[in-house]
Amino acid sequence: MAYDEFRTEYDAVLEACLSARLDMDGLAVELDRLRGIAAALSPDEQTQAATDLQSLDEILTMARQTPYSDSPAYNEANRVFGLANSDDGTPAERIARAEEGIQQLRAIADRGADQQENYAIMRLTEPLAMLIDALRTAPPGVR
Repeated sequence: MAYDEFRTEYDAVLEACLSARLDMDGLAVELDRLRGIAAALSPDEQTQAATDLQSLDEILTMARQTPYSDSPAYNEANRVFGLANSDDGTPAERIARAEEGIQQLRAIADRGADQQENYAIMRLTEPLAMLIDALRTAPPGVR
């Protein structure tokens, strides 16, 4: 296997993380699988793959350190984020879905009692706002 093939697998795992389609246990399994693939690469490619794997390790570590990772509100927020961040549809549909996701995330945060958890939920709106901005400013055909 070449690094390009490893990177394709890595990108799919990263996308699943960023779109909240992969939970902590699933990410741990995928990390082990990617480590096995990386072990079969040439030494130079293993160095590149190790850098990539370190990024996923950091995501997993941060997720495990989130004190509300088992909270119903935080889990609902992650589900909303995953749906709102989907890359399906036209740019206009994606913008509308992201805007709706931001509203839903704000509502989830507003009904919570824990200020830090509410802040963590509101942080999920940032990538959606960036997505909206990117879709609105991208030239037609690049979207």
